[in-house]
Amino acid sequence: MNQSDSGLNWKAGLALSLFTAILWGFLPVIVKGAVVDFDPFTATWFRFAGASALFGLWLAHRCPEALVPQISKASALTLLLAVLGMSGNFSLYALSLKYQSPTVTQTVMQLGPPIIFIGGAVLFKERIGWLQWLGLAALLPGLALFFNTRLEEIFSSFGGQSLGIVFTAMSACSFATYSLSQKSLMRSLRPESVLFIALLCGTFILLPFTDITELARASATGIVLLVLAIFNTILAFVCFGEALRVWTASRVGAIVALPPLICVVATHFVSMAIPGYVQPEGLNTLSILGAALVVCGCMMGALGRGKAPTKEDDDAEMAPME
Repeated sequence: MNQSDSGLNWKAGLALSLFTAILWGFLPVIVKGAVVDFDPFTATWFRFAGASALFGLWLAHRCPEALVPQISKASALTLLLAVLGMSGNFSLYALSLKYQSPTVTQTVMQLGPPIIFIGGAVLFKERIGWLQWLGLAALLPGLALFFNTRLEEIFSSFGGQSLGIVFTAMSACSFATYSLSQKSLMRSLRPESVLFIALLCGTFILLPFTDITELARASATGIVLLVLAIFNTILAFVCFGEALRVWTASRVGAIVALPPLICVVATHFVSMAIPGYVQPEGLNTLSILGAALVVCGCMMGALGRGKAPTKEDDDAEMAPME
């Protein structure tokens, strides 16, 4: 798509970004149901296997050269970090949902983007703009407000909610590891190649921790949710990458900061439509204000670039959020 077609670009970019945000907002609700019938590692393995197969087919049609990249020795270690980062991101994300609601997981996952901003400044000498610093400053108070009714529970004992938050924070760090590794690899490997290799390798890494026989014992609902999680994963990747191709990364980043709010709404309506499937978070006014602060902080971080993004920077940001 020609960048001069600005009207078409922003409309397509906005639509793709919103669709990505909606998919990521619903993902924890879907995975929350799937891990009832499946062990988190088994559910994650099926997501890796399904997503790598579907993404491989898509690449074979759209970009076959990305399937057979030339990997240098210098890139091998960084690629290994990317693979481990994605595997940790997916696995810890699913594990966290055994201990807390989808809304909590999706909100705490917003720790990932600020880690990437700081990592970019340290590793790649990128300048952090004042709007990004303001966004970072809003994040921690926002999280504190979001958990205002549970702060005593979180800090009084290590278990339940606090354990879920630890797993989510580790998942966010793993996401940042993958994203920064991918950025480091952008001059030697296509981002699509890194993503496909990470998905494929993750399938083999998690295989020893997977009980595939759970598929035979799972309920029809669990299987349907697992399939939905696989399609959600790959559709979000493809839409996010296409959004970055037709629109600026900062604008895309601002829109895809919305999943926590979308997750709040999705959890509410799903709990009404399917009683007992998932419990709504029961947010008070301060919690809603905290969630809004977290989202605004991430949006300011995305929009407040210290320098104008180049096409290479845009392409390098095709990274997963969960």
